[in-house]
Amino acid sequence: MNYFATITGDIIRSQKVRDKEALIKAMESIFRELETGFDVEFPFEIYRGDSFQGLLSNPVQSLRVAYILRTGLMARAPKNEKWDVRVAIGVGKVDFLSNTVKTSQGEAFVLAGSALEEMKKYDRIKIRMAARDEANRQTDVMNRLADAQGMDWHRTAAEVIYLRLMYKWSQTKIAEHLAISQAAVHKRLRRARFDAIDFYIRYFEQDFMPKILENA
Repeated sequence: MNYFATITGDIIRSQKVRDKEALIKAMESIFRELETGFDVEFPFEIYRGDSFQGLLSNPVQSLRVAYILRTGLMARAPKNEKWDVRVAIGVGKVDFLSNTVKTSQGEAFVLAGSALEEMKKYDRIKIRMAARDEANRQTDVMNRLADAQGMDWHRTAAEVIYLRLMYKWSQTKIAEHLAISQAAVHKRLRRARFDAIDFYIRYFEQDFMPKILENA
């Protein structure tokens, strides 16, 4: 059985963003980068001005993509603003693939929509899987802990996390790219408690989601 991952979400406090055009351009830039490095079935689309949706053919990648969306937007924010998103992931079947993600149908889309509606004020990532109550409870716990780790991230931390997750660059290469020292990169990652987030993502990709898909 082929499972897909619908990624849907919205921009937090979008009404307070001063430059909406810059915000949309930032989101579109992140989408294009994701489409070159991940199994994006349909390009991400923005709708209603502050919401977005995309479809992955490989659900294993979905959690990493969610964090790339968050940190990518944070990293592109002006120095006097904080941009952030809520991301909901629905893992399930797709019954109908149209020519756009917005007109396709299936339980992956329904689950993502339900997950977004369930999200509380301080939730940043939520995952819902078809007929997997225990797995959904497990990801609720893991995401609540992970959200607590990342709630106070700011632009400088987000930009190094983004490069680590998107390109899997070493600290040395990130330092060269940002024209800062390797020690500064290490300090930003340590303060952001990135090791805990990285451990969660690797567990999700190597153990958790492969077992879900194997038993689907």
